[in-house]
Amino acid sequence: MANWANIANAGDPRSAAWQAQNLSNVGVGGQNWQVYAPAAQSFQGFLNELAGTGYVPRSSGGYNVRNIAGSDRLSQHSWGNAIDINAATNPHVKNGGGLQTDLPQNVGQLAAKYGLEWGGYWKNPDAMHFEWKGGGNQRGADTPQTENLSPPPLSMAKLMPGIGDLGGGGGYQRAMPFEEGFGPQQFMQGILGGTLKQDMRAAVAKRVLGLFI
Repeated sequence: MANWANIANAGDPRSAAWQAQNLSNVGVGGQNWQVYAPAAQSFQGFLNELAGTGYVPRSSGGYNVRNIAGSDRLSQHSWGNAIDINAATNPHVKNGGGLQTDLPQNVGQLAAKYGLEWGGYWKNPDAMHFEWKGGGNQRGADTPQTENLSPPPLSMAKLMPGIGDLGGGGGYQRAMPFEEGFGPQQFMQGILGGTLKQDMRAAVAKRVLGLFI
């Protein structure tokens, strides 16, 4: 579950002042939802696209200060950070009952497009439920993200122990005006571009060839 909203980052939704400043209305097809104002654009965009598929919302649920069932924690509905659509045909199923929904097959992808998480992906599916993830790069179950496979920058101190002794103690550090971490390409550019002193190049190149070729 996204569970983005909490009192620390979104304020206290039980406060009348908070409610006056932070709630907005969205709607489609004659149904209306009261939602957290920063999330309103995402919810409205999703609802418009959902209606564009031909799906008809017949019931709605949005802002509602209450605890999560069976807990003492505020529900995301308490901030208007979640909406429910057609609860009768998209029930919250517990104890391994399996997903029950009449929503379009691609509804999870539509929700993710607008930064929303669909409850239909949860262990105990809650198909009626769509929750704003707070923006940023958070990801839901429907949006797998390829891990960054790029290697970390190479530290020359680790890459070539004793390099400071080449050409006279510490000469490498004085001659190379680079940051602590950089890769082989930048290092070779330093050699070939004349950053290193003439009398050091042969020794350094010999060491580099042994490491990268």
